[in-house]
Amino acid sequence: DAGVRKWLTYFILLVSVVVMIGFLIATINSFLDGDLTTKFILKTLTALIISGSVFSFYLYDIKRESVEGKKDKVINFFAWGSLLVIAIVFVASWFFVQSPQETRKVKIDQEIIEDFYQINSAVIDYYTINDKMPSDLDVLLNNPDGFKLSVEVVQHSSSGKYYDYQVTADDEYKICADFVTSNIGDNAERYYYYGSGDYNHDSGYQCFSQKVSSMNEGKVPAAPIRIE
Repeated sequence: DAGVRKWLTYFILLVSVVVMIGFLIATINSFLDGDLTTKFILKTLTALIISGSVFSFYLYDIKRESVEGKKDKVINFFAWGSLLVIAIVFVASWFFVQSPQETRKVKIDQEIIEDFYQINSAVIDYYTINDKMPSDLDVLLNNPDGFKLSVEVVQHSSSGKYYDYQVTADDEYKICADFVTSNIGDNAERYYYYGSGDYNHDSGYQCFSQKVSSMNEGKVPAAPIRIE
């Protein structure tokens, strides 16, 4: 039993070290990519504190001399310290962590932006094949020769209504939707998610102008322009 217990202790130490190294690497990568946010930093600190505490406890447990009938002050310190950390994290979560309602709102807006990306890809594909813009979103649902969209992509997930799509030039279109949140200014970090930087939006009805080019031309796709 002692051998198994010692083996499990070393395994826990290894896992703790791997977790700490993993979060440190992720933090450095996020910093270098410019994606480091307060929310991510708090997650990293929480993981490091927990992993570090587990590592320290089991490292001490291996090295300490077990004396029967004698209380170990260090063990008591870890026990009370763990309870204190849990209490602090629980209280802090009410101030730093988004509520489920806010998280759901951000998710709705994220789905809209993901739909916009797919719609733009389908429009570019259609433009490349037909040398003209699709007249409406229904055309992209029934595109026999190219990128065909599903009906879920062209409609708002909450209302079920189609996004407002309008051709504004031979190689340009406008697309609009109702957003629940804002990712501009002070809200940029709080509501950060992948791809949101290309579609900066306020809450409410927002429109974006998108210029397209044929994939045969080898041009870099233009970024969408928010219409005030």
